[in-house]
Amino acid sequence: MLYMAIIHKGKNDLTDKRKTNLILAIICIIPFVVYAYAFFAHRFHFDSIFHLAIAIPVFLSKFFYNKSKSYQSGIRGEKVTLDTLSHLPDSYHVFTSLQLSIDGRLGEIDAFIVGPNGLFVVETKGMNGTLEGNVDDSRWTQHKIGRKGGRYSKQINNPIKQVNREVWMISTLLKREGISSWIQGLVHFSNPECKVNVSSPKVPIFEQENHLYHYIINYKSKEQVDVERVVKSVEKIKSDASDAA
Repeated sequence: MLYMAIIHKGKNDLTDKRKTNLILAIICIIPFVVYAYAFFAHRFHFDSIFHLAIAIPVFLSKFFYNKSKSYQSGIRGEKVTLDTLSHLPDSYHVFTSLQLSIDGRLGEIDAFIVGPNGLFVVETKGMNGTLEGNVDDSRWTQHKIGRKGGRYSKQINNPIKQVNREVWMISTLLKREGISSWIQGLVHFSNPECKVNVSSPKVPIFEQENHLYHYIINYKSKEQVDVERVVKSVEKIKSDASDAA
């Protein structure tokens, strides 16, 4: 019989953000569709600069549509990570989209793993392209190739700094519950078309799901984790964050 990790699913804000941006994209394109119909069917058109102004909602629609695609990429990446983590033994608990609230500051952890051999925070990224930077940089550079073969670059937030912030938040909240166990931060790039040229000895970076899985399974903690106690504390932290929202 196959025993799998116990999954505690949280509400994924990316889903709502994707839907919102997709709806905005549709709303913004409606004026252009109406104008195009009036122009071709009835030869109606605005005079002077107003004729060009109809392009504004088109650009807005494209902006919101690209945002929705970005959120969809994040959702897909988190699903890949969850599929991997769900194959951990049933002695592990996996909290997804874990909401945090600490002294008025809000945060969210993509995946928090509670296992007998350690506690882990996983930050998931579903982007593609080649990433370059240093662990101490606030921003990394993402190099991509467009659909027409053109190369371009953009800046992204350093995910190591993100996961370190999340580790600090959950660690602080657990300490308030009397738990001082070490928490290991991890970064998982789930898109097979992503290459990461960054060396990070303290916060491991994974580009393959099986490497993430085996790292967690083989991790050696300095102390045995009281899984039941930690899980109860995390459930309380979830409840407190929900009340604060």
